[in-house]
Amino acid sequence: MDTQEKSTMQIKPDQKIYYKKDQALSYNIPKIIVLSERGPGKTFEYKKWCLEDYFKNENQFVWVRRKDDHELKPLVRNNADNWLNDMRMNGIIDDSKYRVRMEGEQFLINGETAGHFIPLSASLGYKGNNYDKVTKIIFDECLLNPAGSSIRYLPNEMYLLDNLYETVNRSRDAILGKPPVKLVLLGNKETIFNPYFAEIRITPFEGRFKTFKRGDSKWLVENYQNELFHQKKMASESGKGVTGTKSAASMLENEFWEGDFYNIKQRPSFAQLEINLKFEGRYYGLWRDGTFYYISDKYNLEKDTYVKLSEQTHETLCLHKKNRYYKQIMDLYQMNLLFYESIQIKHNMLLLINDLKRSV
Repeated sequence: MDTQEKSTMQIKPDQKIYYKKDQALSYNIPKIIVLSERGPGKTFEYKKWCLEDYFKNENQFVWVRRKDDHELKPLVRNNADNWLNDMRMNGIIDDSKYRVRMEGEQFLINGETAGHFIPLSASLGYKGNNYDKVTKIIFDECLLNPAGSSIRYLPNEMYLLDNLYETVNRSRDAILGKPPVKLVLLGNKETIFNPYFAEIRITPFEGRFKTFKRGDSKWLVENYQNELFHQKKMASESGKGVTGTKSAASMLENEFWEGDFYNIKQRPSFAQLEINLKFEGRYYGLWRDGTFYYISDKYNLEKDTYVKLSEQTHETLCLHKKNRYYKQIMDLYQMNLLFYESIQIKHNMLLLINDLKRSV
């Protein structure tokens, strides 16, 4: 074996350590969110599916990233070299058989459209295009690390994703009786506080799969964990270098951590109850100690109870933009002066705040 041959040999690891899509797709739920620690091969697996399904069935795909300049353009530069690199290395696509090139947002193989690369931020500009042959949309890196990224969620992110899905699906399932387009969101576990968890009402759960509803539509959430992969990662130099540090929780230990424990604090014993809050059937108390405010599951129904407009009854008061408690809660949240006595309370209150923002 000559030197050149040795240098190009690929050492193939045990495939059991990598993510596989089959179990998630077996649920036959069109909308899926796949969550895991970094590195088990989510992106690789769904890229492979996109290409292999095109080669076998001529089904096209849409590959989505949030923004164009910093996320999508590097992938599609030089005829999608960066996107195809691991596909070539693993024999998924053979350059001796297939000629690839980019033509605008279209990804062509041997002159025929195989896929489309679309930035979510500009997706409304594609509403007039025809995507009849697209059977899957993959949104890669859908979750952001709030501490380590200059990229931010779009102000109307879920609205744009809804519109992109409709642009591609075109109600084909209801009108033509065809299977609906698959929508798969891929994300690393960074924080449970993000627009997708808020909109779909996703809460922490045990096990690998759980379904949630948004409107009348089901979403399948996959909480992927692989102990063999985790052990290999912990034994790597990058793993050993952060063992026992805060970085390990996100990078290695398969935990949501960034921001989740910020502002989690027990109220002092001398704090005074101001009002009750009621959200989705649960009561909470808004307590103050002078400078800071705390939301607790301790309340007193002798105090006034405030709710969002859609939950108002004759026994409750409404939180709206002209109400002083609405303004107070929003100001405290913006100034980081609002504390929560548990992760679950924080999650529920951020859902309430998100709903209040949308109602004005």
